[in-house]
Amino acid sequence: MLRPILVGVAFSLASPSLISGVLVVDDAPGPGVTHTSLSIAASQASDGDTILVRPGQYGPFTIDGKSLQLIADGASAQIAVGECRIQNLGAQQSVVVRGLFMTGALVGVPRLFIEECVGSVLIEDCDVHTAISAGAALWSASTYVRDSQRVVFARCTLETGGGGGFFVTNLTGTFTGPHGLMARDSHIALYDCVVRGTTSPKFGGQGGHGAHVLGGSLFASGCSFSGGQGGIGGFTSTPFGPIIVPGGPGGDGIQLTASSSPAIGRFVDCTFDAGSGGAAGQGTFAGIPGQPWTTLQQATASFIAEPARSFDSTSPIHAGQSTTLTFTAPAGELVFTAATLGMNPTYFNALAGTLVPTVPFLFTTIGTVPASGTLVLTLPLPILPPGTGALSIAHQAVYGTSAGFARLGSPSTLVLLDPAY
Repeated sequence: MLRPILVGVAFSLASPSLISGVLVVDDAPGPGVTHTSLSIAASQASDGDTILVRPGQYGPFTIDGKSLQLIADGASAQIAVGECRIQNLGAQQSVVVRGLFMTGALVGVPRLFIEECVGSVLIEDCDVHTAISAGAALWSASTYVRDSQRVVFARCTLETGGGGGFFVTNLTGTFTGPHGLMARDSHIALYDCVVRGTTSPKFGGQGGHGAHVLGGSLFASGCSFSGGQGGIGGFTSTPFGPIIVPGGPGGDGIQLTASSSPAIGRFVDCTFDAGSGGAAGQGTFAGIPGQPWTTLQQATASFIAEPARSFDSTSPIHAGQSTTLTFTAPAGELVFTAATLGMNPTYFNALAGTLVPTVPFLFTTIGTVPASGTLVLTLPLPILPPGTGALSIAHQAVYGTSAGFARLGSPSTLVLLDPAY
């Protein structure tokens, strides 16, 4: 069963284009460390390099117009990074970010900003969570994706802590709580993610939406979307004197609306929770709750009657060791993997999901999901040839249903490292 995978990986190593440099980032100098600044490492890395990030505290960084694999070498809770910006990827370029806790000191900006990317972006096992000041903010989400064509999140939490928001021009001068995810004219897939909006910090402000999608498309499988609570009622000042403001409305679990293009939402086995209305203050009444999901203007939402199917692999792994593959799906389904060296996330209605590995890929039979619903497999990995620091494989689970259909599970990357790292 495993032999086809190993043969395929070994065959792929013959390509000289796979030789990847490896940069090691630690916030303290030491053996093997090439950089103590993640920002400098991302700036100096060559196209296609792998950056290993060891536990520590790091400032903001930008990945601009180059392919990179930025992988946590340790638990994500031990690796805190500042604002991450990914921008200007060409059609053949791709970025993978895995296992980081994204936080930061800057007030009012997204902790993860993906902009003007034609190429592929895969964000895995990341926690994008931080508190924003109760003052006016420049942006309205912890994660903001704009004008990007192939963006995928897998096993991520996207939320913002208490406070923050952007100014709404009206007499009450209220603020809207930040959204967990804001997307504008982009095409995004979410697998097994938690997306939460935030309570408005101001009197009568609207709670943030779990996800606010303006144009483009969003596919989600096995995700939860929650709106934030509205701001409390009370007195506020305006240019015309103080006025009484009722409790603000709650945010929506997800809101889809048109931008320069219609907005399309497709959902498999997701949950949607409306934010509650803001509490009443003295002499005011409580706000109304949000909606689990809302479509406005030229927006549509469809709900695909399928269970969510998941997949993950331990990564990074040193060459010659083993990785653990975990598949979760209804009992009795057949399990396959699609593995390749590149990414091209594309939604396929017939597969009820977004296929991440580029075509052609190595298609391998794995086994059958047991009665527990979880199949765990240990996969031994080959040795890398001399001069190859790292190899990144994009793979995704494919499940065969009892009715004879193929359905997609989550994607995952497997980064194979030379033992020197």
